[in-house]
Amino acid sequence: MTDTLNNPLNDLDDSKDTDVPSRSPTPGELLKQARLESALTPSDIAQKLHISTQMVLALEENNYQHISATIYLKGYLKHYAQVVDLSVDSVMAAFQELNWEPVVSESKVQHSKLPKYLNAKSQPRKKKRALKLSLLLVVLMLAVFVYFSFIHRSAGDLLSGTSHRTVQTGQDVALAISTAKPDATQ
Repeated sequence: MTDTLNNPLNDLDDSKDTDVPSRSPTPGELLKQARLESALTPSDIAQKLHISTQMVLALEENNYQHISATIYLKGYLKHYAQVVDLSVDSVMAAFQELNWEPVVSESKVQHSKLPKYLNAKSQPRKKKRALKLSLLLVVLMLAVFVYFSFIHRSAGDLLSGTSHRTVQTGQDVALAISTAKPDATQ
């Protein structure tokens, strides 16, 4: 027992601990400690944050490779801190100390440069869809016009008592009156 107390190597180990500056905890360490103090499981946190349990564990391990955008990561960290009643500012300060930069593949960068509505591949399809819709509207309007024209003519014929084939013009009526025999009773 006295050998371990008087051992000079033990004195060196103690001096190393006092000389090394202490590092500040990472966001994951802060969140995990607060979760354990709140007696919550990773699945409880995942359910409250609407993310997978694996994502919660990745956040606690500061493993951010599967998160492509910093804005999402910051949002997850902030909401996690709020769920476990931890200061959002302290978690975000710890995150800033990490100097984390997202690892984005080249294919993701190419797809994210243009908004989806400006994607060149979707333009011909949208033009065809617009052309079909315009053609359908023109045909529909033409059909409605023909339908109402037919109904209007048919209603007018029924009211006047004539058909399209026996329509009398003003000259026909004048000729019929002039050729009529005078009434003999006068």
